[in-house]
Amino acid sequence: MWKVLFYGTVGASIAYVMAGVFGYSSFAANKDVDEMMNIKNILLCYPDSAANFISLFGIQIVLLFNTPLTILPCKDTLEELFLPKGKKLTH
Repeated sequence: MWKVLFYGTVGASIAYVMAGVFGYSSFAANKDVDEMMNIKNILLCYPDSAANFISLFGIQIVLLFNTPLTILPCKDTLEELFLPKGKKLTH
């Protein structure tokens, strides 16, 4: 289980860094960044370029791998908050 947790964390960290680098590189070249950020929907701000598609793909990968890692802590927190001591939800 430690290997799964380690590889999941490393994979998510790499995806966050790559999404940040490609996202920054796509907006750094534009002169009208302030006007783009005033648009209500951030997804409409992205110009059509390969760097933007790679950064959006990286964000999707992070969300895909992040969800299973957060389910168990959420379940444990709900058990501690709402169930009497010593009781656990059955699986």
